[in-house]
Amino acid sequence: MARFLPLRCSQIHADPDRHGHAIHILYLVAVKFIRVTQLYSSPVD
Repeated sequence: MARFLPLRCSQIHADPDRHGHAIHILYLVAVKFIRVTQLYSSPVD
């Protein structure tokens, strides 16, 4: 699932919509949260 987030972030970031920037920030927070969750649930070197 996390693999799709960067692609969607790129699409949103390129979107001229005035709300695109706020949504992009929310996605960055979501990605960080998912990475932290995965780090604790299943550590990968």
